[in-house]
Amino acid sequence: MIKVETKELSTVRLQTEKEGVSMNTSKSKQKSMMENFTGNNEWNTPLKYVDSVRQVLGSIDTDPATNLSAQKIVKAATYHTIEADGLNHEWNGRVFMNPPYSRELIGKFTAKFVQELVAGNVSEGIVLVNAATDTVWFHLLHEYATAYCLTKGRIAFQRAGDESSSSMKKGQVGSAFFYFGDNPAAFAREFNQYGIVE
Repeated sequence: MIKVETKELSTVRLQTEKEGVSMNTSKSKQKSMMENFTGNNEWNTPLKYVDSVRQVLGSIDTDPATNLSAQKIVKAATYHTIEADGLNHEWNGRVFMNPPYSRELIGKFTAKFVQELVAGNVSEGIVLVNAATDTVWFHLLHEYATAYCLTKGRIAFQRAGDESSSSMKKGQVGSAFFYFGDNPAAFAREFNQYGIVE
């Protein structure tokens, strides 16, 4: 079981409400770079990264934000599509999440992950997000993670439902994998090939 410093779940919910807000507290009008992105919610994680997730977690019990074409690779025991709305379900066991990247949803999904972690439902997990270090949700994940990897380059994600090589598109920024669990050494060994691991 993961040991986390217990916090009030209402604090995590409050941080969700601030999703998309810049961490810059100065009086300048500078906005989070995430505010420039509309965020497409249906991009699948490439196989090599999912294989690395399995190397660390063993298997994937829950994928709370997915689609049917992604599940051909992820093969989670339990998964939730847009239609099932993963935010309305309990997440259990070893969780892999590549959340929807739209501003309206990414903060909600990352806060829900932390809520499930604190509640003891998530035993181990890896979350893949944009390296948006100026957002509240990024700092929330960082606060609870036991390790993370900042990718050397931008990951080429695949458009959901389109398995052709022409549907691959690199993200506009680098990515971050956050690890939550008792085996950060295994995470570091596996994810070191992709970037900086701390």
